[in-house]
Amino acid sequence: MRTGIFGGTFDPIHRGHIELAQAAKKCCDLDRVLLMVTATPPHKSGERTDGRIRSAVAKTAVSGLDGIYVCDMELERGGKSYTVDTLEELHRLYPDDELVYIVGADMLENLPNWYMPERICSIASIVGANRGGSGIDAEGAANVLRERCGARVQVIDVTPFPVSSTEIRSRIHDALSVRGMLPENAEFEIYKNLLYMPDDVVSAAKKLKDELSPERFLHSIGTMMAAVELAAKYGADTKKARLAGLLHDCAKLGDEKEAMLAEKYALQVPADLPGALLHSPLGSAHARKSYGINDEDVLDAILFHTTGRPAMTPLEKAVFLADKLEPTRSDKHAGQIRKKEREAGLDAGIIEAMRLSIEYTLSKGLPVHQSTELSLKYMINENGGIKMTDTREQVLSICELLDKKKAEDIVAIHVGDKTIIAEWFIICSGHSAAQVKALCDELDEKCGGLGLDLRRKEGYAEGRWIVLDFANILVHIFHPEERQYYNMERLWIDTPDACINYSAEVNGN
Repeated sequence: MRTGIFGGTFDPIHRGHIELAQAAKKCCDLDRVLLMVTATPPHKSGERTDGRIRSAVAKTAVSGLDGIYVCDMELERGGKSYTVDTLEELHRLYPDDELVYIVGADMLENLPNWYMPERICSIASIVGANRGGSGIDAEGAANVLRERCGARVQVIDVTPFPVSSTEIRSRIHDALSVRGMLPENAEFEIYKNLLYMPDDVVSAAKKLKDELSPERFLHSIGTMMAAVELAAKYGADTKKARLAGLLHDCAKLGDEKEAMLAEKYALQVPADLPGALLHSPLGSAHARKSYGINDEDVLDAILFHTTGRPAMTPLEKAVFLADKLEPTRSDKHAGQIRKKEREAGLDAGIIEAMRLSIEYTLSKGLPVHQSTELSLKYMINENGGIKMTDTREQVLSICELLDKKKAEDIVAIHVGDKTIIAEWFIICSGHSAAQVKALCDELDEKCGGLGLDLRRKEGYAEGRWIVLDFANILVHIFHPEERQYYNMERLWIDTPDACINYSAEVNGN
């Protein structure tokens, strides 16, 4: 087996490290590359991040990469990390392996001055990565190493990725985006460990960790990271976004503690505010009184992160959306919101998030908070409005398809004047889970012929309540038991002309 060894402090690891390891593996026909995390490199001074954390970040970064692994041998050995000692130990552990030591051109030039260079070159062959623009004569350095140490040297040309660990540390400290400089999962690991951040942020995060559940704390860390990225992308203040993202759920402490805290702060809670949303105004007060935050922009971003409000600031938008798409959220809705933001921008992502939130709230038979309705209407108007053509003919065509497939109790309800999530709801029943799925399959297959685009489909696996989203038409296909339990019609029918009772009108049922 040909084993490459690529050493470094990796504080933190970045794309340049990973791409160099992959290039060496490919060019030199290596079976594997070990990223050797150094404990105390002899040639470097100054403080470094704890080796176990550097290793954890690196392991996260290379997880899933073919043949690239992180090795903790030097960390476990401790002391100064002399390359010769590491290679000796690897040779003892893997006597049949051909060891290949990978260095950059600068290290290649300096290698003859290392501790016991002849022994290094006798144990392993050397690969020098010639990263263009360094001004170093890699081939000349290789020849010197051959002459002085009897080295077996191969020089490979590698296109350098323009990033350094120093730059990443500096950017994270200053709340600047590092997206693309290292894998996103490694970035989250850095945020989770509060690496390279200013003392006030670290202090606030440690206090937050003591107050929240572990799951809620990780969500807060993810929201902080996503808020910085969105703020940087859309022109909001990234430092304020970092703080608001971190503390947005600082009062999410459970009903009993939240009630006690509201009483302590003499918080005037609006009568129409659902209990699940109390943590937003309470969080703004808690951030001010317990965390010492006096920046009104930050406090407002915390206050409106659940409901939104008309004319949200860029900072409020960044924090609102970060809460919905941060990396610990793995549900289907988060994926839809991420996709919408990537494809169409910040406002489109927020509109999608609000629509999904309203739809979910209504599906539970709960009232939608007025601020969310107003915010969504405002954002839609700001973005040119929804172009909802007269879809009655499409609605009737869907009902006809469902009827031909033996759907029961087909009802179409016009809801455009009551909500913005859709113009029409179509509700029907199948007599069994199998028929519910068959009705869904029929629409899925034939929707294109009706000029409809199926945006999403939910509930198919269970076959008890399937929702098909055609943007301005939502089709709900129920098993009879679920239909009776949720009784969705009651939420919408308050005037007779809002409803087309298709089964009754067409079939005389």
